[in-house]
Amino acid sequence: MEDKYSYKYLIDEFTEDVLINRFLFICSMAEKFIKDRASGELIGIDEYLINHVVVDYFADVLRLKKFHQSEKINYIKIASYLSYWIYKRKPLHII
Repeated sequence: MEDKYSYKYLIDEFTEDVLINRFLFICSMAEKFIKDRASGELIGIDEYLINHVVVDYFADVLRLKKFHQSEKINYIKIASYLSYWIYKRKPLHII
């Protein structure tokens, strides 16, 4: 019996490498954001929340692809969904 809170379906649909690469991309962009503002000692990154951003983002993308019966979504929707979940989860925090 599969756990109702499992996100294995995302790995099956997108592959684990894709999810990991998106996680690493968001982490690197967060680090660049902090470095560009010389705020390294003031702002921290919560990788646990970035993990949730990735899961929520890919769950939304999968729902969108199934609803519209399409293989790809446009870059505006990609940026919009990712931005929304970063805003919603707030993985950067003041130390």
